[in-house]
Amino acid sequence: MPTPQMLNRVEFETPGPEMCVRCGREFTTTDSLETTDFCSFQCEHLWAEEHGEHAIRKHGRFPRIGYIDGELFTFLVKPLSLLERVQHYPIDIFTFLGHPSATRCTYNYPCDPETLAVVQLTTFDHWWKKQAQYSVRKQVNKAERAGVRLQEETLTEELLTAVHEIYNETPIRQGRRFPYYGCSIERVRQMTSTFPNRSIFLTARWNGRIIGFIKLVTQDEDYATVLHILSLVAHRDKSPTNALLAFAVRICCDRHISMLSYGRFNYGKKGHDGLQEFKITHGFECLTIPRYYVPLTIRGRIALRLGLHHPLRERIPGSIARTFLDVRSKWYAAVVQR
Repeated sequence: MPTPQMLNRVEFETPGPEMCVRCGREFTTTDSLETTDFCSFQCEHLWAEEHGEHAIRKHGRFPRIGYIDGELFTFLVKPLSLLERVQHYPIDIFTFLGHPSATRCTYNYPCDPETLAVVQLTTFDHWWKKQAQYSVRKQVNKAERAGVRLQEETLTEELLTAVHEIYNETPIRQGRRFPYYGCSIERVRQMTSTFPNRSIFLTARWNGRIIGFIKLVTQDEDYATVLHILSLVAHRDKSPTNALLAFAVRICCDRHISMLSYGRFNYGKKGHDGLQEFKITHGFECLTIPRYYVPLTIRGRIALRLGLHHPLRERIPGSIARTFLDVRSKWYAAVVQR
């Protein structure tokens, strides 16, 4: 790949028309780091998935931190092989996560602990009786009695339309603004088509209508991650989300996937919240893995020494952060009621 000339997510104008490596379209502007290869980051992401490569994203200005696209769904087996490539990117620090199977620091780079919510799987019966709590079994049985039907599906227009409806049902979820509220159907199509060769879509239907969905992303033969799980608020009384997660566990056990993860276990200074409780009741536990930081420039080395590679929100005391989050939740709830 050529040396990039721009920062990710900032549209860049090429000197002349280029041809996209993946779609063949001629372009002069792109939001991809690979400015002469791809007309968009979407094309770069899909090309990387198709060829077993890794697309690189970037965030921040000082320091500029680079990371692999979809890092919670794609763990590097040989991360050091990427370092030579990222040396040419306009980033100061490259960060990557250790593999979940290696919880100790194995590389001689600065690292911080990162927590994942993970459940170790053997059989569905074992998860159902020993790992999931009674409240989960009660909710899953409730969904079955309510007539919720679960199935694995391909990404069809019907499913895209249902996801679009779920995203646009309410602007507030879990006490904060829902980032996908207001998305167009084309934007939903782009988001749901990521990881095309490694995705599993499961749906919850009631009277034939899709009222919830879950997207799993697999890696190798024994690891899967929940990318997104969401249901219509109007059908919350039927417990479709609990049923979907239980069905995901069954699918993983049937495919001999031994580890299912569900994002991070801890989210900064939030402390124990509803999402974490939801994970715990479904048998997820905290797995700590290292996050490595590789300085690539003098700016990067200075930033690491000063701790500037950590987001500002992580420096706020936990009590203050939780107070702010409570106030924000009440404010959003009041806005919705209006």
